[in-house]
Amino acid sequence: MDETVIVVMVADEKTGLPEKELTSFKLAEYTDLMVNVFAVSKGDDFELHVKLTTPDVSDWQFDAVYDYYDADIFIPEGVAVTEKDNCYNPTWEFAFMLTGDDERDEEKLKKIIRMHKEELDSVFEEINGKEGEYGGR
Repeated sequence: MDETVIVVMVADEKTGLPEKELTSFKLAEYTDLMVNVFAVSKGDDFELHVKLTTPDVSDWQFDAVYDYYDADIFIPEGVAVTEKDNCYNPTWEFAFMLTGDDERDEEKLKKIIRMHKEELDSVFEEINGKEGEYGGR
């Protein structure tokens, strides 16, 4: 499987625009679910933010995915999750503090992406056949 190198930029606090490169991570799985990744300065530390989405969904699936997605599974990982309902497909923003140990931080990011993919698989299985409940045809 090919690896993708993700460059993490620090976002300017006022404008949100990329300011400088902080680190990079090599990811091999599910990079198609990534919308973007950036870091925010928190004093001397940095918080990583990654937005993850779904494959394309139909109109009825949009709400169903949000209804069945369990963001609480990320609490034990020390990850804050926020729904971003102003996107084309269901999207969540995940945030956690970086440790400064690139290998450890990369593994945590990989774990979050893997957990997200597993949760999506579970959600799509659960909502299969529920079109009628969401006004789908």
